[in-house]
Amino acid sequence: MVKYKILLGALVCFLVCDVVYAQSFSQADSLRGQITPARACYNVLKYEIDVKFPYLTGERDAAGKLKYPIQGSVLFIAANTSDHQRLQLDLFAHLVIDSIVWKERHLSFTRIANAVFVDFPELQRAGEDLAFTVHYHGDLIIAKRAPWDGGFVFTTDNAKKPWIGVACEGFGASSWWPCKDHLSDEPDKGVRLNIHIPPNSGLLAVGNGRLTSQKTSADWEVFSWEVRNPINTYNVTVNIGDYTHFSDNYSDADGEERLLDYYVLSYQLARAQAHFKQVGPMLQCFEKVFGPYAFWEDGYKLVETPYWGMEHQSAVAYGNNYKNNKWGFDFIIIHESAHEWWGNSVSVADHADMWIHEGFTTYAETIYLECQSNQANASTYLLEQRKRIALKQPMVGPYEVNFTDADTDVYYKGAWMLHSMRNSLANDSLFFTYLKRCYQQFYKQVTHTDAMLDFWILQMGENYRPAWEHYLFKITLPVLAWQQRGKGKKAKWYYRYEGVEDGFYLPLTLSDGRRIVPGKLWQLYEGDFNATTEQHILTRYLLDVKKMN
Repeated sequence: MVKYKILLGALVCFLVCDVVYAQSFSQADSLRGQITPARACYNVLKYEIDVKFPYLTGERDAAGKLKYPIQGSVLFIAANTSDHQRLQLDLFAHLVIDSIVWKERHLSFTRIANAVFVDFPELQRAGEDLAFTVHYHGDLIIAKRAPWDGGFVFTTDNAKKPWIGVACEGFGASSWWPCKDHLSDEPDKGVRLNIHIPPNSGLLAVGNGRLTSQKTSADWEVFSWEVRNPINTYNVTVNIGDYTHFSDNYSDADGEERLLDYYVLSYQLARAQAHFKQVGPMLQCFEKVFGPYAFWEDGYKLVETPYWGMEHQSAVAYGNNYKNNKWGFDFIIIHESAHEWWGNSVSVADHADMWIHEGFTTYAETIYLECQSNQANASTYLLEQRKRIALKQPMVGPYEVNFTDADTDVYYKGAWMLHSMRNSLANDSLFFTYLKRCYQQFYKQVTHTDAMLDFWILQMGENYRPAWEHYLFKITLPVLAWQQRGKGKKAKWYYRYEGVEDGFYLPLTLSDGRRIVPGKLWQLYEGDFNATTEQHILTRYLLDVKKMN
């Protein structure tokens, strides 16, 4: 699934805002982040991945160093979008390419950093199908602190049995399998994943989608999983462990009966059966508020992992040790599952736009609390999140450079931006209509900030554009200034916005129900500004409040 667009508005803002990001960029980042002609020339339709893990606990080399080998092949099934004789795929340089085969012919290739440039002996014509296979081997990168740094986790469970998982968002799926490693191109027809492990291990290998076969030979036990929906490359996952499988019933938004699947460590079965009861009500909430779950064809499942969690599509990684937070829900279940709507169904084409994944998903936690509890609890929860807003860089990052240095603002500032817009509308029915319409608009699509911004402006009105752009592209918050003039009975309060561009429009509803529309000029407030007024503002709008006597 390919969608390319020059994001002029966002790019211009990045250039003129004079923002210095902590991440420095290399040629390798450009090769990963850009859609060059060698990438734009083909659209991936499907991947067929075969990966072999000969040692489930690693092996030691002659020097005694522990290594974790992988052997594999990936069949690229694609369509040519333009004439070409050279294309780019991606595979980290530590992995060795044994051959690239097209029509039983071995192709020549060159490597620059983690990019692989493949040369065809004949012109590949636009509109024609393309299929080739990459054979490779090497040692896996082991994550030091998954899921925050990318790579595999090889460990053992409490029963000392092997337990393996992978998380590679940002880091790159090409760290363990060859692919076109760019968010803009999700394989239209999904992925087939064949996971090979040593036979008679007693372990299960779990991937995305549905298990289509399980076969055992003298050399391998092979678990074949199939995803039929588009899926971004970092969501493709492998989980190997002493898993037991159980299911629960769920009636979806259309009243159809579904099975929810769970793969948990065998000794955790009783805990999981009780703890995962919160999944059904969560799905009901999200289907009601956002719209239908997008991937019933591939199922919904949680898979217990040796790291905290990740939104692996139709195989959500769960590693929170069956703990609820003080608001009574398991953060990993709710947050990572919400990504099935915001991140997996509604996806972005560039890491610069990750606020779309994380901002909507983080606000989904608050929405879940409203579904299960009340707005008072949800408000308290939001105020806790507000403390984590860093205001060190814009939410929208630089484009075409594999930007992976987004901070917590794409989560918490993103959620508070949505909360502010909701309260500015002062009409929950309207806001949630827009929110569901947004999900429907970008359902199973790859999008970007410009398109998302245009959608919300179309719903809310052009007046709101400066406010959306302020939150997305600026670091500082808008300031609502209050000034007292006069004393005693003659004292009057005035208000205005500061630190904003001309035309900034964000109407506010105050604690007495009065609606004000601050501008850059002072306006008279018919009442007294007090602590209740300030607290009301700070619990509903992402603003700084400045009081001047």
